[in-house]
Amino acid sequence: MSINLSKSVGIGIISVHSLTFFSPNQPNQPFDREKDDSITDFLVEVYRKSKKGCDRANPKFYISAVVCENELMNILEFSSLTLSNLQRSTVDATYRPSLHTGGSKLLCLFGKHRIEAAKLFLHPQDAWWTIELFFKRAWNCTTYFNWES
Repeated sequence: MSINLSKSVGIGIISVHSLTFFSPNQPNQPFDREKDDSITDFLVEVYRKSKKGCDRANPKFYISAVVCENELMNILEFSSLTLSNLQRSTVDATYRPSLHTGGSKLLCLFGKHRIEAAKLFLHPQDAWWTIELFFKRAWNCTTYFNWES
């Protein structure tokens, strides 16, 4: 498999319940901040007042997630996609495949409060968000991804 590590692997939609974020209580995870319910509540109100709701398909609001090779292969398998199918989403703005993780959670770099607000605002059967996947070969997937067996 040939993947450019500095570019997006693909863009797709995924259940908000399949996303996780860095925990500020764990070492070597400098990107995240504590969950703040007042921020989440504020965003729910913004979503309610907006004509577009949470505008989750807007590229300005995509959330970046990192995957290692075996996690990417699992996503492709569970989503019935090929790597070429997924990579098409980086050049075709109208193509956003539905991504499935088979019970694992994808590690996102930011957007915790947006997703927490979306969980409260969206109907459970419509609780998805647009994410952009980036490949990170050096990470140990079993350390950074929550596997639910």
